[in-house]
Amino acid sequence: MLEREAKILSLAGLSGEDVHQVFRQAYDKNIEILAELLELVEDEERPF
Repeated sequence: MLEREAKILSLAGLSGEDVHQVFRQAYDKNIEILAELLELVEDEERPF
């Protein structure tokens, strides 16, 4: 699947480094979202 996205970004005129940066930013954002979800789950598990 990543190959397809990389090819699309390449066809859009992005260099290999640009493609790497796009995937890195998406990965970082996913980690950020997962950390926020984990905090929400942990908050739900705490008694009031």
